[in-house]
Amino acid sequence: EGVRRSGLYLVSSPGGGISFVYQVGDTIFYKKNIEDGLPPYKILVGPIRVGTVWKGRSLYDYEYRILGFEDLYSSIAGKTYKGCAKVERTSSDDTKVKYFWWAPKEGKAKEAVYQSGQCQQGEELKHFYMPPDYP
Repeated sequence: EGVRRSGLYLVSSPGGGISFVYQVGDTIFYKKNIEDGLPPYKILVGPIRVGTVWKGRSLYDYEYRILGFEDLYSSIAGKTYKGCAKVERTSSDDTKVKYFWWAPKEGKAKEAVYQSGQCQQGEELKHFYMPPDYP
């Protein structure tokens, strides 16, 4: 109940797993790999505005914070995603900081992992496909 028909599949790289995103109210849930057996987690929590903070899965000590909004150009997709929410993920147990850029219509457009100010790894959305709405 209350689930909007906003689920979409994303092809993740470089591992090639398939992820799933869905929305309940003003919260977006993300399942990194549909075959891993782990539950989905809150990747974006409303209200979608600068300063909103939430905790991730209880299994990990992740804290998420919306830092701001920005346009993101992707050379991989060959387009600019407008008005992306930039989310920072930190943990008291980890020196790495992960950033996500969530585009309003496409979902996660980019992800990057930083350690000591240097980008260690990242991925970008290459192709977006919205499955048809079924009654």
